Amino acid sequence: MSNTVAGLPLQRKVSVALLITIAAFTAISYFILSMVIAPAFDELELSAARTDLVRSERAIQTDIENLEFITLDWGPWDDIYEYVLGNNPGFQKSNLDRPTLTNLDLDMMAVFALDSKLMWDQLLVDGEERPTSELGILGPADLAYSHLTAHTSPDSGVVGIVRTKLGPMLIGSQPILRSDDSGPVAGALVMAQFLDDERMLRLRDKTEVLLDWQLIEEFNQHPGHDPRSLEPGDIHMAAGADAINSHTVLNDIFGKPLLILSSRTPRAISALGQQTVAGAMGLLLAAGLLATVVMWFLLRGTILAPIEALAQHMQKIRKSGDLSEKLHLRSNDEIGALADEFDNLTFEVNESRSALLFKSFKAGKADTA
Repeated sequence: MSNTVAGLPLQRKVSVALLITIAAFTAISYFILSMVIAPAFDELELSAARTDLVRSERAIQTDIENLEFITLDWGPWDDIYEYVLGNNPGFQKSNLDRPTLTNLDLDMMAVFALDSKLMWDQLLVDGEERPTSELGILGPADLAYSHLTAHTSPDSGVVGIVRTKLGPMLIGSQPILRSDDSGPVAGALVMAQFLDDERMLRLRDKTEVLLDWQLIEEFNQHPGHDPRSLEPGDIHMAAGADAINSHTVLNDIFGKPLLILSSRTPRAISALGQQTVAGAMGLLLAAGLLATVVMWFLLRGTILAPIEALAQHMQKIRKSGDLSEKLHLRSNDEIGALADEFDNLTFEVNESRSALLFKSFKAGKADTA
């Protein structure tokens, strides 16, 4: 112990010790909360952001699967099979019309016979009919043409996302077969839905996730986005001050990166973690202060005050010289026992001094006689 601390009164020593103790307790508590509790909330938030992006991706995949189910329902059908063979011309009037697209929630539908010969097609853009040639995927010179219209086997169906001149679309193409799935393949049935703002809003409502998508070349134009770091299936997350931005790559029907699917997760969990840490620190600090105050008054009442009373009693005896006065400290602890022993000691000293004075007095009288 330093000379400065050693020279302090006992009351100040106790106060300094208590202050140092509560400061150390607060620092240790803050360190534990910051290193254990807060990171746990951050990990939970990152997991929630990853879950949001996975949920968004699965929602799009669900729409793709629903589109596949529709094409699989229409492709193996005797009526459409005979239609593409030229034996059922009434099929077009009874089944191929605008209400069909509306009822199936489709934006485009096309029927091809053998050798990719177009039998019927319809495209709806914002509720208006447009020629399918504007898409740039169903013409003989288009890259996706043979991939979508020429099926060589009953199991050669195609489903996924495709780039068009009017925007990305969910697309499904199935070979036209008989109702019992027997062949030979008579043609191809192509159905598609736009990945537009309306569909994005519906997916947002369905998943309750702030999702968005953009073409990969648009994404790469943003500063800090390196296209070489994007791999299909990987999830990339960037934590900001207010939200965690996550994104992943969606491939087209050729297996090439086409879209960047993004989700934005507000940092509500980490904010709750910070509030938890702050609340815990406040609670611990209040508990520490309360314990310190209680301990200080306890020490004051049981140790410091009795010692001060004993010291004042000793000073009073030293000044007055009266050893007959007792302290009468009413305490059953060690300090009370010490005060009783001191009273007994002063009593015995006083008795011895009185006897000595009496003997001296008698000796003085004898000498005088």
